[in-house]
Amino acid sequence: MQEEENEKVQYTHLVQRLDLDDGSSMELGLPSQPAKSKRNLLQRGLSICMIALVLFLAILGSTNLTQRALYVDPQSKSCSCGGTNITEALRRGCRFTPLAIAWLPEHCIDQELSDEFDRSGDGPNGTWQYWSDPHRRYPITWDQMAILADNETGYFFTTQNWHVTHCTFTWRKHYRQKETGVTIERRSNGLDHIAHCESIFRIRSGLQDIMTVAGIALDADDPGETLLSQVGKAKAPSFD
Repeated sequence: MQEEENEKVQYTHLVQRLDLDDGSSMELGLPSQPAKSKRNLLQRGLSICMIALVLFLAILGSTNLTQRALYVDPQSKSCSCGGTNITEALRRGCRFTPLAIAWLPEHCIDQELSDEFDRSGDGPNGTWQYWSDPHRRYPITWDQMAILADNETGYFFTTQNWHVTHCTFTWRKHYRQKETGVTIERRSNGLDHIAHCESIFRIRSGLQDIMTVAGIALDADDPGETLLSQVGKAKAPSFD
């Protein structure tokens, strides 16, 4: 009796009888319910993954668009201090920096590099020496050099060493811009200034020779040349 009951438990065939038009019938095996559930679960999982992927791409694209909208190109800002007089430059919040031989707004000044430049000279305690004449008879102070911006015909004189160092520090300012974000003044931001510095490197003279003459700019975006390589072109300023 027990063996007969075990045989009944071991085999149960689920069928569905289908009546045909001709009066006959046939039995169809019912599909396994667990297999159907697995397929539904797989389809649902794929759908969730697709939705998640679409949402991720949408968020990523939105983030990129937001970053582009908020990004401000440093070179879109001006380094001009008005180009008229020191009073106007001060009103605009500009300061004089010897590295640029110009008055510049704050966003155009790499202060750390400018301070290093001012300590890299061949004078006492690493200072640079400036004169109002090519014969080194009349030294001028940093403040006197700054106010030359109000004198269209006034220039200062300094050494070839200063000029070479000015070029290399300006190039360093360009390179550091990736980290500092400062705006590079337009007159120094191009092939013209590089070509100018190359010509300075080719001058065959001693580094201590007075071979550099320059005025002070109030509009550093003006591409006009301010540095002169021939001393004879400049007129000595008067500070009387």
